[in-house]
Amino acid sequence: RDRDQNLCKFEANSGLFNEDLRKFWPISAFPQQNHPKSDRLLG
Repeated sequence: RDRDQNLCKFEANSGLFNEDLRKFWPISAFPQQNHPKSDRLLG
């Protein structure tokens, strides 16, 4: 049960993180082909 709770927490956090990322770094600011690392981070 604890593991499930942690997973949900992680998913919620990653969702917020992605929202913040989009807010501060618009996709147009860094084309995917020029930033493979960012691409991997965003999944």
